[in-house]
Amino acid sequence: MRISWITESSTPATVQYGTSPEKYEFSANGITSSYSYTIAYESGEIHDVVIGPLKPNTVYYYRCGASDSARQFSFKTPPAQFPIKFAVVGDLGQRGWTNSTLQHVAQSDYDMLSLPGDLSYICGFLPAFVGFIRQACRATGQPEALDGDSREPRH
Repeated sequence: MRISWITESSTPATVQYGTSPEKYEFSANGITSSYSYTIAYESGEIHDVVIGPLKPNTVYYYRCGASDSARQFSFKTPPAQFPIKFAVVGDLGQRGWTNSTLQHVAQSDYDMLSLPGDLSYICGFLPAFVGFIRQACRATGQPEALDGDSREPRH
């Protein structure tokens, strides 16, 4: 499993993780990079860490960066046997039907949710992107994966 996140300030590319909340039996280190695009944009620090091996059909809890990080995240690994059930909703956008579509999906029995599509119409307007992710998390009953300016883990 690869976990990536972006920070504004320097922090180690470290993920602590385990199978019980706030008990991190394992730790993995990764790499940190950054980039700039023309003169208009400079990324924060992009951290990339691979954790594992992981057990199937298991909830893992993790935190990123410094060991005193208060923010905990979680994910569930897929089952070891087929079928693995996917829910895919493409190009959902932020329209009137977004919540009802996501609520319908949340009532399904799936192992993985994918929301492919582009958000290019937000034209770099970060609050619109953050709003979309928060709306998707609330509607599907998933913990919110963003904090502040959205520079938090993605898995």
